[in-house]
Amino acid sequence: MGMHCPITGVNLPRFLASTVVGFAFIFGFDYVVHHIFLMETYEQTTNLWRPAENMKDFFPHMLGYPFLLAAILGYIFTRNFEEKGIGEGVRFGISLGALIALLNAAAYIWMPIPLSLALSWAAAGFGVAIGIGIIFSLIYKK
Repeated sequence: MGMHCPITGVNLPRFLASTVVGFAFIFGFDYVVHHIFLMETYEQTTNLWRPAENMKDFFPHMLGYPFLLAAILGYIFTRNFEEKGIGEGVRFGISLGALIALLNAAAYIWMPIPLSLALSWAAAGFGVAIGIGIIFSLIYKK
């Protein structure tokens, strides 16, 4: 049956496995989106971003963000988990994706970025949420 948290009832080994795989997925997905597909846009808007030579100082943050995101989303997933397969993960991803897409696109309101970039961030947020929902539905079991 596995070890469960005495307070939340979460299956700890499955939660940790979901978090680690989710972290790897988010980190890889973000790399592809931001360093391959959107790099040209970022190069055209260099006045908005930290200089490339300073980014190495933020690498710990670049690791912490997807790890914490995977852990938080994984916990939310476990609280509503009904063991209904990939469809459950897709439904979770759609709900979550709509929220993340909205939050990502909202940057357009406050930042002088092209609308295309805000929409790309929205699409990426939606895509990562669908992916993470599927991953969680495949790994997490009560």
